[in-house]
Amino acid sequence: MIISVAGAHSNVGKTTLITHILRAIKGLGTVKYTKTAFYTSIIDDIEILRQADKDTALMLEAGAEKVLWVQAPPNELEELAPLVIGQFDGLKAVIIEGNSPVEFFKPHLVIFLLSTPERIKSSAIKLIEKADVIVVPGKGFDACKRPGVKVGVKVFVIDTVTGKGELDRLIGFIKEKIDECED
Repeated sequence: MIISVAGAHSNVGKTTLITHILRAIKGLGTVKYTKTAFYTSIIDDIEILRQADKDTALMLEAGAEKVLWVQAPPNELEELAPLVIGQFDGLKAVIIEGNSPVEFFKPHLVIFLLSTPERIKSSAIKLIEKADVIVVPGKGFDACKRPGVKVGVKVFVIDTVTGKGELDRLIGFIKEKIDECED
């Protein structure tokens, strides 16, 4: 199963939410995607992945079974997707962090983080249409009323920093989706 975690803007809490998921569900792998202008690399060197202050280190510390750091221009992701996903055979699921991979990795579940109704970068607007889950930090706004939000989208109120709110409900929902894919 492929799970994408995307967000309205940088520093919205994607990595932090992923670490909460990794602590609660064992047997997952992760991909950290970084957009580059010219070069492509797939890093699996544990020494690089464990470097302090790297999202990949946080993912490993939270319990990811395997982590890859993919650096590539977005237009190369379609070609890279099968190679990257093939590295996670035998795991329950892989969580891919980043907005650009949503289009090319064909996720079974798209989780979109929204911090405020107003703050969303233009490139992220189209991702709301693909979101199966929207995570908001508080009950102050209704994410379902945003243009483009699909009917039936699940909305969870979660403070991604503390994990307070409906994190347990989100974890339960993800577990159900993983079980459905395994059947």
